[in-house]
Amino acid sequence: MLSFFSQTLITGHLELITSTVFQKYPELIAELIGEQHGIYALYKGKNHRLVYVGLARDLKKRLKQHQRDKLAGKWDHFSLYITRKSEHMRELETFVLRIANPKANISLGKLKNSEDLKKVLKSRYQEVKRREEDIIFGNKRSNAQNPKGKGKKGATSRIKAKSAKPVLKGLLSGKTIKATYKGKEYKAHVLYSGRIQFNGALYNTPSGAGRAVCRRNVNGWNLWKYRTANGQWEPLSNLRR
Repeated sequence: MLSFFSQTLITGHLELITSTVFQKYPELIAELIGEQHGIYALYKGKNHRLVYVGLARDLKKRLKQHQRDKLAGKWDHFSLYITRKSEHMRELETFVLRIANPKANISLGKLKNSEDLKKVLKSRYQEVKRREEDIIFGNKRSNAQNPKGKGKKGATSRIKAKSAKPVLKGLLSGKTIKATYKGKEYKAHVLYSGRIQFNGALYNTPSGAGRAVCRRNVNGWNLWKYRTANGQWEPLSNLRR
């Protein structure tokens, strides 16, 4: 993300300006905004209650439209943020919508490439509770992932994974990695311990997690990819250079 923020994203802004400026001083708005694109917000009343948030390629034109469409009369002030052209603009709009949740916006958008960390948090919480239980009751787990010894193939692979040292420790802690196999995408999470969490199981090596995906021995360093600072997905093998 460093390269994305190396330049200023917001190049200009107007905040809480009365809508009557479009009728009284259209030439000023045209001079300031022109046909620049960005994100805008519409407000209503003395308390400036947020009504709507939108993304526009032509801010001046879009705001004038909202004085005639279904939002007409529902707002009396506006704010706008002129932005550089960026592939992240739609994602930024979604981010704002999901936080502000304006009543007039029908859809809040989807975070398509964002991992829902609620499942990860739940899994970590359960892991912490298991450790606390072991300490309190003196439990000894020879195979915490398969305590009853069922599923010999799965148990064997997990025991082997435990016998090795987490090879990603200190490299991708807290990050998501992904793999593509037979046209299907799989995601895993690297815990702060360095272990790889995938499909409810923990693995100490990328190849161990890769076997869980491909159902055969595979070079997990080439199969799994991580996201670099510039947003590109590259194989884990690049970390070994």
